[in-house]
Amino acid sequence: MALAVFLLITLAHVNLRQDTGATPRHLGIAALTRLLTLAAFAVKTYEDDPQNFVAMIVIFALAIVIDLVSKRMSGAARTQTVVEETTSGGHCPN
Repeated sequence: MALAVFLLITLAHVNLRQDTGATPRHLGIAALTRLLTLAAFAVKTYEDDPQNFVAMIVIFALAIVIDLVSKRMSGAARTQTVVEETTSGGHCPN
């Protein structure tokens, strides 16, 4: 699971590359390396222990569902609206 987290962090780093000085080439190589390692790990786990592989997939899917539900319940969409209104000088485009 740590490989998936590192991959997501690398992908999120693309938005911050101007601040960090990272080049798209280096970020792409890092993301590709992590993706290939994650794929090899997934294949090996599936071959050696299919039940563990299924459990990992279920846990990953549940994490996504829980995240989406919690964002919807906490009003994450309202936060985005407030940011848009603030950055547009208080004028709502609607």
